[in-house]
Amino acid sequence: MAQEHRPSEAAPNEGGDRRRPSLSALELVANHTLDLSTVALLWLALERHSSLLVVAGPRLAGKTTVLEAVFDLVSPLYQTAATRGHGEDFSILQGTDPPRTYIKVNEISDHLPRYLWGPPLIALFRELERGYGVVATMHAESPEEALDQLRAPPLDLPQAAVARIDLIVVLALLSQGDQQVRRLVSVNVMPLVTGTESSLSAEPLVIWDPAHDVLRVFAAMEAWRILEQRLRLPWEEILRQVELRRTFLRDLASQGLVSSEQVHEAVTGRYLRERPQ
Repeated sequence: MAQEHRPSEAAPNEGGDRRRPSLSALELVANHTLDLSTVALLWLALERHSSLLVVAGPRLAGKTTVLEAVFDLVSPLYQTAATRGHGEDFSILQGTDPPRTYIKVNEISDHLPRYLWGPPLIALFRELERGYGVVATMHAESPEEALDQLRAPPLDLPQAAVARIDLIVVLALLSQGDQQVRRLVSVNVMPLVTGTESSLSAEPLVIWDPAHDVLRVFAAMEAWRILEQRLRLPWEEILRQVELRRTFLRDLASQGLVSSEQVHEAVTGRYLRERPQ
């Protein structure tokens, strides 16, 4: 769950050796994979230390590209510990502060040794209980399929553990004429577990309208009420903060500052200006 964390209290990570993403969030907006409002929402959620899972069924749908692009918007704020695969023992977390650290998982899968599965994946969810955030990708066509994989053998993760994921983003690889295009098709918020649920399902916040090829805010207030609890912000403040970020990104795009390096530099500068003197 999102921590009570004010960005202005964190020292931006001005150094580090992270690679910039192959495409920035603004470049993904330009090619219609994302839109500005959805990027702004995901940026706010990650700034609030929400855990994010990006899923898609087909290979090459852009899971890692999207995850890296949106996470780069908060990388100045947080330490990042990247998992190393099936043999992960989480010694990577030594010396880190859970509320100021994200665990980055290449992919949740048993397909390759560099992916996370089995006992190390179960251990990951114990680390989330300690207050770490996670950003990860996974092969699944829907939030329901992703949750089923996590709750089924051999993982058998309990609902309370799975519910430590805050948001699930679903991507699709589609054919348009003789081209393949990538689209974010939904952003979904995980319900809070009370212990009485017989099942667990994510609630849609944003959905793709294929008829008009646009993303639309889903109107169910229950989902937004859950988001309020996840982000620990009232609805009005969520709207205000999303609009601030959307305007910031729009202004960067209008100036032609859209590359990964340019976006990262601008975002880092924004956080530095907000740091208490």
